[in-house]
Amino acid sequence: KWRNDCKALEMANVGDLKCVFQFDSEGMRGLVKSGGVDRFEDLVAYTALFRPGCLKMKMDRRYIERKKGREAFDLHPLMHSILEKTYGVMVYQEQIMRILHVVGDIPLKDCESVRKAISKKKIESFIKYKEMFIANGQKNLQASEEYLNELWGQVEAFSEYGFNLSHAVAYTYISMRLIWLKAHYPHEFYASMLSCETLSEKIKDYKMEAKVHNVDMHRLDINKSKVNFDLQDKMIYFGFSNVRGIGEGPAKKIVGNQPYVSFEDFL
Repeated sequence: KWRNDCKALEMANVGDLKCVFQFDSEGMRGLVKSGGVDRFEDLVAYTALFRPGCLKMKMDRRYIERKKGREAFDLHPLMHSILEKTYGVMVYQEQIMRILHVVGDIPLKDCESVRKAISKKKIESFIKYKEMFIANGQKNLQASEEYLNELWGQVEAFSEYGFNLSHAVAYTYISMRLIWLKAHYPHEFYASMLSCETLSEKIKDYKMEAKVHNVDMHRLDINKSKVNFDLQDKMIYFGFSNVRGIGEGPAKKIVGNQPYVSFEDFL
């Protein structure tokens, strides 16, 4: 249920994804906000598209334009089941392998080897499959040799940059769990994120982000603070180990002797 949770998707849809694995950067948040999120699979696609090669080829823009209905596209019935969910855009390596098989009748057992050979530009290893792809494709798609050459060109270009679907789903599975937590349990989410971070600039950034979401931060408290950031009564307390000059060892000793009844007692 959390995978397509309305509140979490709404948060993702407006690009409110700071502190979320894979979606924390300004560029990624901008991409997601620009394209919008209707379902978990959209986030999977953005995970795959936000890669140097795909961005260079402007695949992200094509995906968004088609998703928003601003760019029309047609798919041959044989290609429909392969590319329908990504609006006719080749986003994943698995799609390339299926296209090689369905269009070119290249045996499935060879498709990954062909894809790898293409990505490494080992022409001698895939040239015979290119010929097979074009010849069989003309029959299967009832298309011209020129069109099949163009389609092969797309396959060849994408093979160098493509991300595999299984990897993108695994990454986004973690991301979506974090978005769900951020949407429904912001106090616990920010307490955990702050506790996992060690860079002072990141901590400062996350503290400001928490404040935007009405998550209150409490200054260091001699009797309530713990070793690291800690959530108590819907309030995140600063941790002793987060103070410059106090390491985790001394922080544990301070916490181990709580409560203190006076300044002298603490000394």
